[in-house]
Amino acid sequence: MSHIILEDDSQSEDDQLCKIDYEEDEYLAKIQQVIQQEEDERLAKVQQEDERLAKIQQEDEHLAKIQQDEIERLAKAQLEEDEQLARAIQESLSLGSPPRSDNDSSFVSYPPLFPPGYR
Repeated sequence: MSHIILEDDSQSEDDQLCKIDYEEDEYLAKIQQVIQQEEDERLAKVQQEDERLAKIQQEDEHLAKIQQDEIERLAKAQLEEDEQLARAIQESLSLGSPPRSDNDSSFVSYPPLFPPGYR
């Protein structure tokens, strides 16, 4: 009877499985690293965009303040001009109006150049 000796291949299969597991782990780690880098880049872009939008908002607020200040300055200047005009009108009214004739006409009557008897 011949005895067939079976070699213990379980050791080599285990080694191969360990090697495959290790390669899978390395591959997954690389994928996770790439995903993390992409997420970091997207986050950095979002932060840059947020900063850009914040600067734009600050500029808009600054321009709005400048515009509001200009509107207030123009309104104040207009008010001062209106007050000066009102004072000038009030002063002209308080000086009195020119004397009027009895018939309250705006035409000035002149005495006749020739007496009525010389016609």
